[in-house]
Amino acid sequence: MEFIQKRGHLFSILLITIVGIIIYANSLYGEFQFDDGVHIVQQNKFNDLSLYSEFSSWTRINDRPLAYFTLALNKTLNGANVVGYHLLNLMVHLLTSILVYLFTILLLSQKVVQSIKIKGKEKLIALFVALIFLCHPIQTQAVSYIIQRMTSLAALFYIASCFFYLKARLAQIKGEYKIKFVSFYVLTIITAIASVLSKQIAVTLPLSFLLIEFFFVRNNEGKRLDKFLLIGVIAVLISFFIVILGGLLPKETESISRYEYIITQLRVIVKYIQLLVLPISQNLDYDFVISKSLWGIDELISSVVVISLLVSVFTMYRKYPLISFGIAWFFITLLVESSIIPIRDVIFEHRLYLPMFGFSIILTVVLLELLKKNKQSQFIIMLSVIVTIYGGLTIVRNTVWKTKVALWYDVVQKSPVKARPHLNLGIAYFHSYKLVPAIEQFNIANKLEPNNSQVYYNRAGAYLMINQTEDAIKDLDQSILHNNKFAEAYDTRGKAKLLFKDFDAAINDCSKAIELKPELESAWFNRANAYLFKGEIQIALNDLNKAIHLNPNFAAALNNRGQIMLNLRKYNEAIADLNKAIENEPRLSNAYNNRAKAFYAISRFDLSIKDLNTSLNYNPRDGEVLKLRGICYLEQNMVAEAYADFLKAGEYGAQIDDVLLENCKQRLSTQN
Repeated sequence: MEFIQKRGHLFSILLITIVGIIIYANSLYGEFQFDDGVHIVQQNKFNDLSLYSEFSSWTRINDRPLAYFTLALNKTLNGANVVGYHLLNLMVHLLTSILVYLFTILLLSQKVVQSIKIKGKEKLIALFVALIFLCHPIQTQAVSYIIQRMTSLAALFYIASCFFYLKARLAQIKGEYKIKFVSFYVLTIITAIASVLSKQIAVTLPLSFLLIEFFFVRNNEGKRLDKFLLIGVIAVLISFFIVILGGLLPKETESISRYEYIITQLRVIVKYIQLLVLPISQNLDYDFVISKSLWGIDELISSVVVISLLVSVFTMYRKYPLISFGIAWFFITLLVESSIIPIRDVIFEHRLYLPMFGFSIILTVVLLELLKKNKQSQFIIMLSVIVTIYGGLTIVRNTVWKTKVALWYDVVQKSPVKARPHLNLGIAYFHSYKLVPAIEQFNIANKLEPNNSQVYYNRAGAYLMINQTEDAIKDLDQSILHNNKFAEAYDTRGKAKLLFKDFDAAINDCSKAIELKPELESAWFNRANAYLFKGEIQIALNDLNKAIHLNPNFAAALNNRGQIMLNLRKYNEAIADLNKAIENEPRLSNAYNNRAKAFYAISRFDLSIKDLNTSLNYNPRDGEVLKLRGICYLEQNMVAEAYADFLKAGEYGAQIDDVLLENCKQRLSTQN
């Protein structure tokens, strides 16, 4: 491994890149998961790239504009193809791991932490720190779960900002050219802003700067700049009290008090430590009970563990500064999500992405300290084994992230009495057209959480798919009873009422859905269908126009509008709509039928036959389609083909005029 020390960074960076690609290669085709649907798959203002041309979009920090910009860029370039999203996530993870390597070298190069065991091994130690950060399976949630790019992107710029801050301070103290350290300060600010624009966890950066200042920055005499530190601490405290006294401290949920949240986080932090040390039984959706009192046995034990670790930051500072730094980094970077800001979901693995840097340093340095002098080979072997195990566990964990069914089946096994996993597994089965197991999961979720409007709503969708419309309406009634602002439930109930030909009730429900959520394109579409059945063509057309305005690629709406244009004898407009419908939904057989009729009307019989052939590929027993193709064949003087189609169409229930059949027979006999 002397090669690593002598050859510089190229080998290490290549190794980090190659290992990262190997262990995450099986994640590249993983489906959109969980919140990806809301933030990426569904059309919304945040994944519209044009939004980011407005400067005001970049000033709304809580909207995480930089992270959403990258997702909008992916949506524009890749659409629904997951590979592009995963590649960018992996690229961010690789860059962050490389930065961890470079930052660790910079930290280890400071005299204050140099020791016999570290001196001369800086690049080797830094490489293993980076590989642990890269390969640890807990990182999969921030890498393989697309929307959590917010976390990894914020961490990338967070670590970059810390790196540039230390570079700036060292250059300033050494008295190097002003332009050099000023440039580093500028980079510190730019990357800090980028981190804040990615996710709010970046607000702890000032504390990390103070941490770096305390542990690593010394003047030319080797003394800590206490006056500088004091000013920094005072500035942070003043900012904190301004936030507290000004009532500016955020709160994501009102269902958990600040006291309950912080004592729950004591247990969560202990769980996080267990997952870092022993990454087994990972879970996307932990069933973590909210603590109500500090005096429970679990809370008391967790308090002792957390307080002991915090105290060790000071007791270990002189003898083991790097371990002390790693512990302090772990707590500082967890501060936003594991302190006094209540968040609905008290535990998520992706929150460990940035704290992992601290753990990586601790693990590497602890193993180094445990080994005797001149036992570098043992150090290399032990850490190589650990990195290999972590990499293998990451590959295994990524198989769970491949499909929605695999992910939520895994969660259900680990959180069997929590309703949300059963609900989401049911939805995953539903989208895989496994309707019986979907309903089974919805039933379990309903027993666990009887007042959940989402459970009733999704079970209703499954009932509709198996033609149990009455059961579906009952569930939708319950869904609306538990949440009378649930626009999608009104919309779906309106669609169900259409099946019973209760058009006025369908219109009322769809109108309520539109009132609650005007951007709900399906509600406009379903109301248009109700108006069509009532014969109110112009009103239906207005609703279809609105649905298509909301979603220009709405194939079913384009098909229906094309059909109306066909009936109004506006054939070119009909063909334009139907072309786009087919472009967006190539398996929409009814669109081919409608376009075939439009082509027939303008005497393009060849194109009509082509569309009818495609339609028959999906439904070869459609008598009406065969009949129309027969008529087109007659127009092309293909009498034998026409006669064959008419006979087959009659077998499949289409009414064939005897005169038409007789005409075919006469023409065939004449030809013979």
